[in-house]
Amino acid sequence: ASLELADFIINEADGASRRPVKAPNDTEPVIPSTTSLVVAVVGADCIGEPLSPEIAFRVDRISKITGLSEGDRIDIRAVATLLTNPDGVTRHTPAPARIVPLINKVTRDKVMEAEALAAEIMNRNNPKIQRVVFGSVKLAETPLTVITRPGS
Repeated sequence: ASLELADFIINEADGASRRPVKAPNDTEPVIPSTTSLVVAVVGADCIGEPLSPEIAFRVDRISKITGLSEGDRIDIRAVATLLTNPDGVTRHTPAPARIVPLINKVTRDKVMEAEALAAEIMNRNNPKIQRVVFGSVKLAETPLTVITRPGS
C-alpha cells in the first residue's frame, strides 16, 4: 500500500552553510530514490569571487571537481562544472530524475553572467537538464527566467 500524504514532497537534500556555492562530500546529497526532480541551487554572487571559505563550502572538493585552486576567481565554466559534473552538486541523482539548475541571487548587475552561465550549462548537453532557471527567489527586481532546451 502506498502512503499518499501529498502530491509533492520537497526535501532539502544538502545545505551550503549559507554560502553561494558548494560541493558535496561523499555522503551528500541524500536524495530519495523516488525523486523525480532535483533543483540544484547556486548563488550568482559567487561568480567572479575568489575561491575561498567565505564564498565556498568545501573549497577542497570544489578544487577537485573544477580544477580551480584556492584564491582563483570562480568563473562561469567552474560553476557550470559544479552543476553538471557527476561528482558535483547533483551527485546521487536517481537515474530517472530530471535536474533543473537554479541560479539564484541574480541582481541587475549579474543578469549577463547568469545568462552566460545558463548557456554554458545547456551547452554541456546533460540529458537530465532540459531547462535552467535564473533570477532571484527573494528580489522582485530580477524575476525568474526559464531557459529551455529547444524541443523539450
